Amino acid sequence: EFYEVRLLLMNTSGIFTLSDVTAMIDFPDGGLSSTLPADGVADFGDILPGTPTSPGQVEREFIIRGDEIGERGVRVSFGGVLTGPGIPEDEPIPFNGTAATSVEVKGPPTFEVRVSHPDVVTAGVPYELSVEITNTGDAPALYASLDLDVGAGANLVDCRVDAGTDLPVCEEIDG
Repeated sequence: EFYEVRLLLMNTSGIFTLSDVTAMIDFPDGGLSSTLPADGVADFGDILPGTPTSPGQVEREFIIRGDEIGERGVRVSFGGVLTGPGIPEDEPIPFNGTAATSVEVKGPPTFEVRVSHPDVVTAGVPYELSVEITNTGDAPALYASLDLDVGAGANLVDCRVDAGTDLPVCEEIDG
């Protein structure tokens, strides 16, 4: 399971810049891994001055993967330096903070797969094969796919009935 964690930092100061801002994601409870950025560090650069009604702002996104089932803590630590009028260039004022939340890792989806076909088939004569897939879990099954190997030299075909002859016209399905 993959999750998106977003951090929005805002600067409501009218004169100071939040400079060299970075953020690092970590997982105090374990059971999660950072996917993007791979090292878990996001660069915000400089966040320019703004106002309370129109703050300077920068947002970054982390993609994390759930590795162990259960509720897992997520913490993002951020920091940088404050620069601007009255602050010596060689003595910027450091700042830092943290934001925390949690995600619930539910585990892989579960499916019921039902394959139906006639009891008797004749070589070279098309017949209907149906596959029904039902998500029996509690979570959506995103990006699910099915590989169907028919084996024994069989081919999957898509058939329609020709209106003029009432006979099936079939085309092999590739892929």
